[in-house]
Amino acid sequence: MMRELRREEIVKLSRMVELNQGQPLIAVAYARKSRQDKENASIDQQLSACKAFVAKHSKIFNLPEELMFSEDNVSGMNLETRKELQAALDVIRKGKAKVIIVSKLDRLSRDSTHSIQLMKEFDSLGAVLIAGDDQGDNSAAGILSKQVIMATGEFTVRRAVEDMMAAKKRKAELGFSCGGPGNYGYSVKNKRYVINPEEAIVVSRIYDLFNLGHSLKAITEILFTEGYRPRQAEKFSKATILAILNNERNYGTSVWNSSKKRKNRKRVSFLEFEEIVSSDAVEHPIITKSTFDLAQKMLETKTHSRQKLNTPGYLLSGLIKCSCGSKYIGSTSKGGRNKTIRRAYLCSARKEKHTCSAKDINADYLETAVKSYFNELIHNHVSVNGIPDEVFDMEFNDVSERTSKLQSDIQSTQKLIGKLVLEKAKTTSVNVQEALDIQISKKSLYLDQLKSSLSEVNSRRMDFEQAKVKASEFDYFHNFVLSREFMLQHIQSIHVDSENIDITLT
Repeated sequence: MMRELRREEIVKLSRMVELNQGQPLIAVAYARKSRQDKENASIDQQLSACKAFVAKHSKIFNLPEELMFSEDNVSGMNLETRKELQAALDVIRKGKAKVIIVSKLDRLSRDSTHSIQLMKEFDSLGAVLIAGDDQGDNSAAGILSKQVIMATGEFTVRRAVEDMMAAKKRKAELGFSCGGPGNYGYSVKNKRYVINPEEAIVVSRIYDLFNLGHSLKAITEILFTEGYRPRQAEKFSKATILAILNNERNYGTSVWNSSKKRKNRKRVSFLEFEEIVSSDAVEHPIITKSTFDLAQKMLETKTHSRQKLNTPGYLLSGLIKCSCGSKYIGSTSKGGRNKTIRRAYLCSARKEKHTCSAKDINADYLETAVKSYFNELIHNHVSVNGIPDEVFDMEFNDVSERTSKLQSDIQSTQKLIGKLVLEKAKTTSVNVQEALDIQISKKSLYLDQLKSSLSEVNSRRMDFEQAKVKASEFDYFHNFVLSREFMLQHIQSIHVDSENIDITLT
């Protein structure tokens, strides 16, 4: 319910109507509700109250439909981020309306400083603010009453945020999740992040594709083609892919109140809460720390080639320096009668800015030469010093643990699929059968992924067994992902001219 107009307001507004040639004053209405609001009226109720108020005083006010502004799920502590409020203020500032109506003063702002600034601005513009809960006049006592109401509202919000942050901090310190459904790839059960099998497949796929050299855009297309979808959209965006690649929780570390993610804006709480890092909040990670670190190193290069689907990765992308100072990036093209794929490294300044005339470098030739260089270094070292047994013991222990875990997951998934198949055979409901078919399909996809991972681990075991027997002949760079990680760790830069390949090590 809106309050009654006070006598001094009626006098002032009547004079304004007279100056407006007897026509009602154009007004704007503004309504707001935040996620935390439990007691305040809904947007519709706020606007209905404003419209009823205007209808009661139709000789004074005219509220056009297009000048009714509202926004939901927004905080009242900031002005700049509220587009609808800014639109309403713009109407006032341009002189298209002389009155702004809100159901309650705190709908305009929860920050008392902002409220006072706006009230002063309205006064300087000759505009009138009418708040449905404003019972004070413009006397000293009335102004004090308004300021107390605004300060109390601000205190309530800041105190609520502080209490919420303190509660979340305690949860994070205990290794619990701090609310929400969990980021893509995880679900929350018993206040812990547990792997969501169907989504975890996609997260793992994203890291594999990115670490193979695919661009963010290419990854969105691959996932769409393969039928993978995000939770609330038709297609993965580049921003979503980047957020997944940067999320430390994917390798098992949960960071609450991350200092890296804090926005450079005024915060509601003046208290500072430090970030809390926990490995207890995640039951099992989706990827390994080394996979995550490789993705971060590749992100730092910022020189990923815009590859087409199913093209090979670029082992040395971002490591080759041109004489002009720019870096070389991978480029794939098709040529000849058979449309064969041609892989090359191009100077980024030539490709993107056309400011360099450096020639392309055949990617296969250069990558073979660099791998041969490092293979020779390793073989020479091994022939003299051998490979310590501890290296193999460590590797075999890791492989054995992964093998055991994958075999256990395969068995449990096979049992679950069998159970779903039996349930489908028992039910006569078509809808239930269709729902079970979907679950069986998802679990079967997950099973295929587990078997593929087990095959890769077994292949890795065989590679190391072969390396131990023929360490001086083994090709250490047949795996692209591991090779790429090695190159990023050990190469500072590569310079190529018509006669030489100069490799500078870190």
